Amino acid sequence: MYTCVEIKWKTPSDEKAEIIIALLGELPFDTFENTSKSVNAYMPSKFFDATITDELNTLKNHYDFKFITHSIPFTNWNAEWEKNYEPVIVGNFVGVRADFHAPILNVEHEIIINPRMAFGTGHHATTFSVMEMMRGIDFKNKTVLDFGCGSGILAILAEKLGAKFCYAIDNDENCIENTIENAEINHCKNIKTCRAAMPGGSNSEDIKYGGSKKFDIIIANINRNVLMSTMHNMASLLSKNGQLIISGFYNADEKLLINCAQENKLHVNSVKQKDGWSCICFAMKE
Repeated sequence: MYTCVEIKWKTPSDEKAEIIIALLGELPFDTFENTSKSVNAYMPSKFFDATITDELNTLKNHYDFKFITHSIPFTNWNAEWEKNYEPVIVGNFVGVRADFHAPILNVEHEIIINPRMAFGTGHHATTFSVMEMMRGIDFKNKTVLDFGCGSGILAILAEKLGAKFCYAIDNDENCIENTIENAEINHCKNIKTCRAAMPGGSNSEDIKYGGSKKFDIIIANINRNVLMSTMHNMASLLSKNGQLIISGFYNADEKLLINCAQENKLHVNSVKQKDGWSCICFAMKE
């Protein structure tokens, strides 16, 4: 059995939902659903105890929401996902499919991403836009940091575009395992993975290549709050003339992210929007 915690508040807020999901992610919840009216979080019933209830009550008092819990039968989420997982094609540039799909023809690059609970199959507007943005950037012989790698899809594309080294980090062990698996499926040889909460943090000694901690390109498809809090770290890890690609936030938050980037000596190169979501490429100021 699974325990479902349904969280509701009087005035729906996408920002509040992102914060709550991030905080719940530190508990044993393994699946989340963000609807127009609530956030639903799921965990195996064996983990749901008085300690979890206390944590939820603490969050409730701080973020002013109501929650109810109920038990549901175990669902094989991966199997359910596979039933509805269709290939994604970004023009004639890249096609993303699972290994149970037929090969995608007439694209420059094909990526196989087997569906798991890690984020990033190309279906979401942010991942799609980042891939489009990557098409116009020279990755040949570049060092790349994929911050919040999810399934590893962007790190894999970076290598296919000629990157000589890509460091893929995420704070979720499932994402690291999925990235390793998908990198092997796609015959990638230049991707190194590490579980890390942020770039340049306590594990910064691990984030280096060839004796340098600088990267030519950093890709971060996460969410607004994490991007804001780690902008300085990412800027400090960019090499001279380096580029930063960010996504995972709504169009309405563009100005906020641009101002934060400019405070860290980054300027806007290009912007893409899709389905209400934004993707921005920045470059280091001379």
